Amino acid sequence: MKEITEFAKNNNIPYSTDEPMSKHTTFKIGGNAKLMLFVENEEQVASAVKECKKYNQRYIAVGNGSNLLVSDDGIDAVVIEMGKGFSDVRLIDDETVYAEAGAQLMKVCRFALEHGLSGLEFAYGIPGSCGGAAFMNAGAYGGEMND
Repeated sequence: MKEITEFAKNNNIPYSTDEPMSKHTTFKIGGNAKLMLFVENEEQVASAVKECKKYNQRYIAVGNGSNLLVSDDGIDAVVIEMGKGFSDVRLIDDETVYAEAGAQLMKVCRFALEHGLSGLEFAYGIPGSCGGAAFMNAGAYGGEMND
């Protein structure tokens, strides 16, 4: 863990040791993360993951903490938090939306609606980020992310 902390310090990646996970989950529960990196761009994510692998250090990527349950014992791993810097939503063409992992799913649904696009109707009202929704295959009302 010491090597990853030094890496974060040397690369100007904001970090915190013994960070209470209760501050980062919608349920406001959970023990501390041994080390939490607050990455701000894709390059920081890639370099942090590479560094964790280099030192065989377990890591977990989290977004907005929706539907995330953390044990009171905490997390014995590097937690890589991808927040506001990963929330871009834009049109690629007339029928394709690009949404980053940290974008709120409701925001993406509204964006699609405003641009006359369909397919995400089922997702309106599901809390959380696009990354989390894709990872867990979120669904409601007979629709799922993998549809």
